[in-house]
Amino acid sequence: MSFNKAKDFIQCKRFTEPVYQTPACIQELLDIAKVHPDGIFEIEKNNTAGKRMRMFDRVYEFSDINYVNKDEGERENICLSFCKFLNSMNVDFKMHVVNEPRDMEEVEQEALLTREEGKGLAELVEANNRLIQDVLKKGNPQIKKKRYLTVTCRRQRYEDARAYFNVLETAVSPVFLSMRSRLAPLDAGKRLEMLHRFFHRDSWPKLSFESLMESGRDWRNEIVPYSFNNEEKRLEFGDEYMQILFVPGLPNTLDESKVLSSLTNVSYFCSVTIDCACIPRNILKGKMESISLNNEVAINQEMQLNAKNKNFSSGPSYRKAKTKEELEDYMDQVDENDENGFFMQMLAAVRGRTPEELKENVETLKLIGAGMGLQFVIDYNQQVQALNTLLPTGARRVDHMRSMLTSSMVAFQPFHARDVIQPGGTFYGMNKLTKNIIMIDRKKLKNSNGCIIGHTGSGKSFILKLTEIGQAYIATDDDIFMIDPQNEMEYVTAHFGGQFFDLTPSSGLHLNPFEVPDEVLYSTDPKEQDRFVAMKADFIEAFVYSCLKGIVPNGFHKTLVVRCIKKLYQEAFHSLKPRSPLLSDFRDILKEQAEPEARELYGSLEAYTDGTFDMFAYDSNLDINSRLVVFGMKNVSDSMWETCMITVMHLLSMRMDYNVSLQKATRFICDEAQYVCQKESSTEQLLHAFITYRKYGGICTVCFQNVSAALANARVKDMVSNCDLKILLDQGGSDRNALSKILELSNAEFRELANPEPGQCLIVCGDQILQCDAYIDKKNPLYEIYSTNFHERAARKKEAGYEDPAAGEHQAP
Repeated sequence: MSFNKAKDFIQCKRFTEPVYQTPACIQELLDIAKVHPDGIFEIEKNNTAGKRMRMFDRVYEFSDINYVNKDEGERENICLSFCKFLNSMNVDFKMHVVNEPRDMEEVEQEALLTREEGKGLAELVEANNRLIQDVLKKGNPQIKKKRYLTVTCRRQRYEDARAYFNVLETAVSPVFLSMRSRLAPLDAGKRLEMLHRFFHRDSWPKLSFESLMESGRDWRNEIVPYSFNNEEKRLEFGDEYMQILFVPGLPNTLDESKVLSSLTNVSYFCSVTIDCACIPRNILKGKMESISLNNEVAINQEMQLNAKNKNFSSGPSYRKAKTKEELEDYMDQVDENDENGFFMQMLAAVRGRTPEELKENVETLKLIGAGMGLQFVIDYNQQVQALNTLLPTGARRVDHMRSMLTSSMVAFQPFHARDVIQPGGTFYGMNKLTKNIIMIDRKKLKNSNGCIIGHTGSGKSFILKLTEIGQAYIATDDDIFMIDPQNEMEYVTAHFGGQFFDLTPSSGLHLNPFEVPDEVLYSTDPKEQDRFVAMKADFIEAFVYSCLKGIVPNGFHKTLVVRCIKKLYQEAFHSLKPRSPLLSDFRDILKEQAEPEARELYGSLEAYTDGTFDMFAYDSNLDINSRLVVFGMKNVSDSMWETCMITVMHLLSMRMDYNVSLQKATRFICDEAQYVCQKESSTEQLLHAFITYRKYGGICTVCFQNVSAALANARVKDMVSNCDLKILLDQGGSDRNALSKILELSNAEFRELANPEPGQCLIVCGDQILQCDAYIDKKNPLYEIYSTNFHERAARKKEAGYEDPAAGEHQAP
């Protein structure tokens, strides 16, 4: 290779020019020349009136993905996508995995429940918070792991750099999306806040970058530490100590699933940076050809020397032969796989409050690295330069770089396992891969519908009570409306001060399907009354048809029903003493009709007005003004089921309409839905609720005992597929296999479905699959409230010497 080509190869990893050759104060610590509001930084000064190419950078935050629990084939696809990203980079870039400190008060404010209203709820809040705190202790809640990508380019003007970054985002974002990660650029305020966390434990001032500039304050003063001391092997600023380390050499093999995730799996501030300089392919090929040529010359010289010494049987030395073989492999990789070349260096920053704590933290990092064959060395006498190189900026001030190809760079892929922690969301349990809490705010999902599927004893009812009833009741203003086919929720409903209605003719409950609200009944606006009748007509028509046994409704029946509904409400509204009409009034009007079909209608209604099914024949004595309303349907006969179901769903729609006017969410829960879905009409109503209610603030949840039963019905399959939140507990072999119809699961996730321990589950949240441990200590008061284990309740009853009112009501169906 010529001297110029060798120089071009080395120039690929050139340093950036320092903004301040000799910093005169702490404000000149960082190599940042200028900050633009959109987040583009100038890393080198413009000293030649815009004629010189200078460096600009931009930082992107990207989300983690579930990598560690994927199958080999899925990991390979992710690695191939990562290679595609690397091959698309023709400029210098850095990848950062940063453990950013968090204030525990902030963590608890986001995770713990704070609402206390109503008698007895304070104890429930305390019990829920105790459960959440137990999970927090198992992880590192004081640390928040972030992933950043810093990209640089050399341009003459800021406008040219901005155009380049826009083109880059268009090309790179789809690659990250193919890996199920999302790439988002950081504006100036977010970048300054991120840099602030490298030097300070306290929070970033609540100021936007624009207000910072308008006030005339120097942004440097908000970032840099208040005091600074640059020692030989560490940095001191304020009450913090930091040390920058690098890796001088790499082992032959590395496990791509462990490198960055293991190094940052610590409970203190730690930042690992992979600094990469792209080597253009023509320069890379020229370098490799030159090395190959030099090696061939050395081999020929060695062979000539052997011949001169009459050693004709000896071939080239092992080292030269191995070098030749490796070079040929590398050249094939570049040619056949279109791989890029990179200069790469790994830097790590570790922080501590005292020199002793810093030393202990550094030793921990070194031990983790040694376990993977990575030897971390202190960057002596270059701590400030190494810091600027490690930070999420485009600066490069130290050179510990070595060359490698794209396929080798995959060892430093930054993904491990996804966390879902949405402040203000519902606590579901512990992420088994990251040991962090799982908090999901269903109102922020694209589709708030959810389903819980699990065999009897797997913890399905427990999770339902813990999340959709308990926490929803305590921490939100949402109304909760529930269908309970097995009357299992009576005890919990009473504990929360809700209303439980056992729908059976012998209960003394009455529901008037023709009831008119007082504000409509006494309204002087005929249009409002017409709107009410139009809204009520569909329900009453469905109600009447549900009472027909052995008769298929036709167009004549529909005409009669609509005609009689209009007449019924006209008489009610224009009466001297307005009142809500009754089913008997409707039947009397039907008797007045001359059509023969009228006899079929009023004859079928007789059992509901004068017979044993007179639950709907009188004025309503059922008050559903509570926030928690549960309808127990265990004692509803088959002949009454459809009529009850239609009426209950109508009451729910009325409550939802009312709540919409209040901008209030309504949660609808159907427990043991496999029983409800045995009736085709009930299935249709549930599916209708799932499709339409979410548009009006409805959050629907259904519970099934097994997947195969749920997917056997096409309507139910549509319902489950229409859920952005799925909680899957212990499933048998056939049920696990049935899941492949609606979910793509890895072997590790598939095995998790066979975990027999209660509370062990998979949570599918949007496009993310989380392995969740929802176990609750039996000493927690919530266990006694939510547990449905008959034998445990009976044992407690015997020990306490009193009759547990719920012991006989919570047997497994």
